[in-house]
Amino acid sequence: LFRRPEPPTGLVVLNNAMTIGAMRALRETGLRVPDDVALVCYDDFEWADLFEPRLTA
Repeated sequence: LFRRPEPPTGLVVLNNAMTIGAMRALRETGLRVPDDVALVCYDDFEWADLFEPRLTA
């Protein structure tokens, strides 16, 4: 998706595993949250406050 001429500007993921997977994939492609892509996760988790910048959950 992020190689398309008009890539998405944000992602909504539905659980903790998807959040971690999305963040890894974005990092591997050189994209930064929130500078390049917005990321919203549906499942709040205890260690979410460790992310910098903070995640929207």
